[in-house]
Amino acid sequence: DAGRLLRPSFLAFGPLVCYDEGEKEREVADMRIDRSLIKSYAREDMRRAKPSVLLVTLMFLLLTNGVRQLVSLVTSTGSSGMSYQDMMNLIYNYGMAPEEALRYFMADFRVPILSIFLSVLVSLFVMVVTFGYQRYTLNLARCEEAGYRDLKMGFAYTGRVLGMNLLIWLYSVLWSLAVAVPGVIVIMVLAMIFGGSGLGILFVVAAYLAIMVAVIVLILRYAQADLALAENPELGALGAIRRSKELMIGRKGEYFVLGLSFIGWNLLALVISSVAVTVASAIGTPLGLVAGGGNLAAAAFSATGWFVTLISSLAVLPYSMWLTSYINVTYAHYYLAITEPERRAAGGPQPPQDSGYRGPEHSPQFQHGRKE
Repeated sequence: DAGRLLRPSFLAFGPLVCYDEGEKEREVADMRIDRSLIKSYAREDMRRAKPSVLLVTLMFLLLTNGVRQLVSLVTSTGSSGMSYQDMMNLIYNYGMAPEEALRYFMADFRVPILSIFLSVLVSLFVMVVTFGYQRYTLNLARCEEAGYRDLKMGFAYTGRVLGMNLLIWLYSVLWSLAVAVPGVIVIMVLAMIFGGSGLGILFVVAAYLAIMVAVIVLILRYAQADLALAENPELGALGAIRRSKELMIGRKGEYFVLGLSFIGWNLLALVISSVAVTVASAIGTPLGLVAGGGNLAAAAFSATGWFVTLISSLAVLPYSMWLTSYINVTYAHYYLAITEPERRAAGGPQPPQDSGYRGPEHSPQFQHGRKE
């Protein structure tokens, strides 16, 4: 297409990459991603998206958070929260036959079992749908056809998606334990040596921070696995994880800072949600008193139950739609940015055919790009 323009490079400065063939590790030298540039690309993509990125994100949120809320509401209905101590109280203080008390206890216990089963099932479903949404944002960032049908793409690779997420969870837990257990031992030793002195407290705090940083660094190695699998499902679960570890060498701090750059937007979402909860609670209490004939329990239910959840969710939904799409499209552009050097090294700025990344038709500020 003669009218299509390539976007300028994501790279702020520096050489491409160099490879240490002996250790087979990538060394990133003087090469950083321009955060403001990839965010501007994300906003540009959101404006040009057809169908609207907000509508696709709404469908995604309904299939994930909406389904979670619905299952939580269904499984909580009819549960009295009867404990073992309550059963003993019925037997010894109220003279109920043990068989009857046990029957009540087991009847109530079925609800948590159902809740756990449905929660696991919904979590697996959300993983698959989330993979489809990430594929959607990647297609959008590469100017390929992107729409609602991308959300169901994960179901064609359910085994790989679930396997990848399970392995990431397992590796994250094991690495966290491998770091945390020795770290806790060190902290205990420091506490015994220095006691409650100022120097001892300083060492303990430093040890805690070191543990946290080490765990974050280890977990961030898997940050690109989902997008790597979305770009090339043939990698499989282990291949996507290895690909992510390769891409994240030398970039964990940069990726962490990119995540932190959204903290203001997330705090704004928290403020909107808090205000909505306060307003909904204020409205729900008198409504509950009227509906319950002055019953305070009914008022409490209205003020803290489904009414507040519904109102607060609806209040924050438009903002959540925008923020979810903005963050995820930005991360998709980050993935394209860190894989750009490979495309350039393979044959200049023109990406390989299977990549599909050619950039959108630009707004005036991007018109200085190179023609195809």
